[in-house]
Amino acid sequence: MVIATARVTMPPKGPGSTNVSEEANQEMEEEIVHRPENFPPFVATRRTKICIWIIVLGLLNFLAYTVAYLDLGGDALNGFARLDAARHVHYYLFSKGTQMEVGRGVWIYSAIHGISIWMTMGAVLLAMLTLAKETIVSSMRRSILRGRTLITIVATVLVLMSVSVTVWMLIHLITQLCWPRRA
Repeated sequence: MVIATARVTMPPKGPGSTNVSEEANQEMEEEIVHRPENFPPFVATRRTKICIWIIVLGLLNFLAYTVAYLDLGGDALNGFARLDAARHVHYYLFSKGTQMEVGRGVWIYSAIHGISIWMTMGAVLLAMLTLAKETIVSSMRRSILRGRTLITIVATVLVLMSVSVTVWMLIHLITQLCWPRRA
């Protein structure tokens, strides 16, 4: 089975020279024809396997968060904790303009799962960047910004954003738990 063929015509070698004969051209075509059996077998390296697992687990975590969000009717990151006059704390999930009171355990679960999404998505993007690294490096050899430099910049920005958002949300969660709103 032929995947690709190429027709190669050699330029004249000097004054009075002619192009390569049709027979020689046919021989070159046969050498250039790529067949699937000529390609080396794909061998997944340990790094590739780890990256694929990170991507799969990250997407499963996002799916689990989505299902929990829909099942619970909101999330704690948009919700709040409220202290009533009797000094009892009530926990609310919030979604699309509606709030729903839930127990402390459900509220904490929702908050922690919502926070984990940011680190998970950062890890998934870093894994994808790692898998695409060789392609990026080879395609950006002669550009102003070299491939490895671009990868380093993108990876740094991803890590800083993921960690920053996670820390900010953790501070928000701790603040809600320690100092709930007054009714």
